[in-house]
Amino acid sequence: MASENKVADTRRRLVYPVPHALAIGSGNSYTPYRDNGGLPAQAQQQHVDDDHDEVDDDDDGEEEMAVDDGEALDAAWTTQSRRVYDRLMQRRLWRALMLYGRDQLLIAQATQLPSVAQTAPAPPFNVIEEPIDVGLLIDSCPQLGELLLNNIEDFNRHLTLALRRVLKVQFGREPARNVFVKAIPVNMPLVDECTSLHRGTAARLTEVTVTVAGLARPESCLQGTAFSCKCQVQYRLPHIDVFPSRFCNTCRSRLQEDSTKHVFQGAQLLRVVDPQQSTAQHCLLLAGTSVGAVTLGDTLTVLCLRDKFQPAIKHVYHLADLNPPSSKPLPSWDLAHLQQCMLSTPWTMTLAHSVGLSLLPAHSALSLKVALLLSLVASNMDTDSSCRVHVLCIANCSRIWKLVQHMSKDLATTSFSTAQPYVLTAKNMTVPRTSSKAPNTKSFLHAGPLLASQVGVTVVLEPAQLPPKQRSDLKDIIMHGQRTISDDALGSEPELAGTVLPVATTVWGLATTSVQPTRLDEVAAVFPLVFRIGEPKDRSTDSGLAEFVLRPHLKSTGDKHNDDTPQPEVTLDEMRQLLASARGLDVRVSEEAASLIRRFFIASRRTRRGHRIPQSILSTMLSLAKYHAALCLRTEAVLEDAVVAIWLQEESLMSSSGGMSIVGMTTSDALHCGLNAFQGANDVERLGSFADRMFRFCANLVDDGDLH
Repeated sequence: MASENKVADTRRRLVYPVPHALAIGSGNSYTPYRDNGGLPAQAQQQHVDDDHDEVDDDDDGEEEMAVDDGEALDAAWTTQSRRVYDRLMQRRLWRALMLYGRDQLLIAQATQLPSVAQTAPAPPFNVIEEPIDVGLLIDSCPQLGELLLNNIEDFNRHLTLALRRVLKVQFGREPARNVFVKAIPVNMPLVDECTSLHRGTAARLTEVTVTVAGLARPESCLQGTAFSCKCQVQYRLPHIDVFPSRFCNTCRSRLQEDSTKHVFQGAQLLRVVDPQQSTAQHCLLLAGTSVGAVTLGDTLTVLCLRDKFQPAIKHVYHLADLNPPSSKPLPSWDLAHLQQCMLSTPWTMTLAHSVGLSLLPAHSALSLKVALLLSLVASNMDTDSSCRVHVLCIANCSRIWKLVQHMSKDLATTSFSTAQPYVLTAKNMTVPRTSSKAPNTKSFLHAGPLLASQVGVTVVLEPAQLPPKQRSDLKDIIMHGQRTISDDALGSEPELAGTVLPVATTVWGLATTSVQPTRLDEVAAVFPLVFRIGEPKDRSTDSGLAEFVLRPHLKSTGDKHNDDTPQPEVTLDEMRQLLASARGLDVRVSEEAASLIRRFFIASRRTRRGHRIPQSILSTMLSLAKYHAALCLRTEAVLEDAVVAIWLQEESLMSSSGGMSIVGMTTSDALHCGLNAFQGANDVERLGSFADRMFRFCANLVDDGDLH
C-alpha cells in the first residue's frame, strides 16, 4: 500500500502537460505573460492539479506514461514516454529562468546556415531553423537551474557545454569553437544604491538575458557551415511600448532613402559609428514587444528604457564580422546624433511616492498640467512629508531652459537648494564596448542616491544643443560635482550664473514675449481640469492647450500655423503669480473625493496582495488631490481631483511593480499616432474612460461598510 502511494505521488509530481510553445518559440510567435505566478496563460489553462493522477494527450488521446524519479532518465527515451519527459524538462527550465527574472525570458533556437561562399547580396544568408531539444539540454546539465540562481559565470560555462552536446546530437557534430552562450544579468542602480526606495521589488528589477549565438572561425568564415541563432525575446516592461521609435526628419529621410533598411517587428535598425571604436554597430531601437532574428555579420546593441528613466543597455549580441555583401550600406551617424534622435521626444517623469516613478509624454495637454502640479507639490515638502515627488525632464532646447531657471527662483527654494542636480550627458550615455561581461550600469547611471535622499525638481539636460563651453562645464558637474555654470557659458545672460537647476524641456514652452496682463482666474482657465465628470468636454479649450504645449516642437519641424488663430499665451510673471496663489490656498478634501480615494486604496490592497501597498499611499493620494485643486484656484478638492490623484498613483505603481494596471489603464495609446495628432481631447477621453473603469472597479470590491 505504501509503495502504491509512493508511485501515485511520483506520478502526480512528474506529469506536467506543458506545450512546446512554453520553452521553444516557433517562428515569430511568443507567449504573453500573465501575473499568475510567472507562467503563461497557456500553461495556466493546461495546468494539471495535484489531485489528478492521469493526463490525457492533447492530440491523439494516448495515455502518457508517468515515470518515477529513479527511472526517469532511462524511460524518457522510450517512444511512449518521450513526450512526457520533454514537457517535464521544459517546465523545469521554464521555472528556473522565471525564478531568476520574471520580467523577461529570452529563448534561443539554434539555426544551421548553409555555405556562405556564394551567397546572394540580399539576403546574405538563408536561415534554416532547427529547434533546440530542451530535454537534451537539461539532461546534459541538470544543475542549470541552481547555477542560474547562484552563479552566472558557472551557468554560462555549463550552458555552453550543454548546448554543444545538444548540437552534436541534433546536427551530428560538436561545434567546439563555433558556439558560445552567455547570460547577462542587469542589476539597475536603483537596486544597488536605493534598496530602501524599492523595498521588496529587487527581484523584479533584476533580469537575465540568455543569448545563444554562433561564431564562425575567422579562417573559415566564408567556407563550410556556420551556426547562427534565432532569438525570440519576450518583454514585460511597463513602459517599453512608449520608447520613442520615431526619429527626427533627418533620420527619417535617410531611412526612407535607404533601400537596405532593416525593419524588425515594432523596431528600427540603424547603423551607428562610435568615434572611439573602429567598427560600426547596429543599434536596434525597440518599440513594444519585438521579435527579431540576428544573423552572422551583425553586432547588435539593443537599447531600451529600463526602469522608468534610465537609458540602460539590455543586452549585446556580438557575432562574427563576415562583411556580407550588400548593394548599399546603411546610413551612419555618430552616437551624439543618435541620442539626439532618441531624446527628440521629451518626457516628464514623476515620483508620486517612494515606491516608484511615473512616465508621461510631454506632447500632451496633461503633461504641462502635471508638471505644474508636481512643482506645487515639491514646494510643500516641508509641510507634507508623506508625499515624495521627483520631477525629471529631458531638455533638447537651450533657449527654454534659461526661462525655467528664472521660474525656479519663485518656486520651492528649499527643495531646489537641497536637491543635488543630475545632468545626463552624451558621456554617461555612451554605449560601452562589446564585452562578454555584464555592462557596468553604474558607470553611466548616477541618479540613484538623488532619488533615495533628495526631494525636489531636477531636470536632465541633453547637451547636443548647447555651446562647447557649456558642454565642458556640464562635464565638470558630472565628473567633479560642480554645481555652477561660468559666466562665459551663459553669454549675454550673466544673471543666470551660479545655478543649473532646473534646466529645460519643451513641456515648459511658455511664451517669452510679453502680452497684456491677465487675471489669475484667466491664467488658471488656461489649465482647466483635465476632464469633467458628467459634463460635455470642451474640445476647443483642450485642443488649444495641446497646441500651446506642442507649438515649440511643431515650429522646429517646419509645421505651419494659421496666424489668425488666437493662441493661449501666459507670461512668466503670470505663471509665478498663479503658483504663488495656489501655494497660499488652504484646500480641504470633500467627503466625496476622500471616499473615492479610500475605496480605491482598499480595492488596490485587496487586488494587489503580492505587492507592497503601504498606508502612506492613502495620504499621498489625498495630498495630490488637494494640490490639483489648488492649481485650479479652488479651496475644495472635488471628485475630479481625486481621479487625477488616483491616476498618478496608479501610474507610479505600474512603473515600480512592472505589472498591469488593476483597472485596465492605458495612458500611452496616443503615442502611436503622429506628433500632430496629440490633442487635449485625447487626454480627456482617456482619463474619462479611466474614471469609468475605476468607479466600477471600486464598486465591485468595496462596500460602504468597508470605509468605516
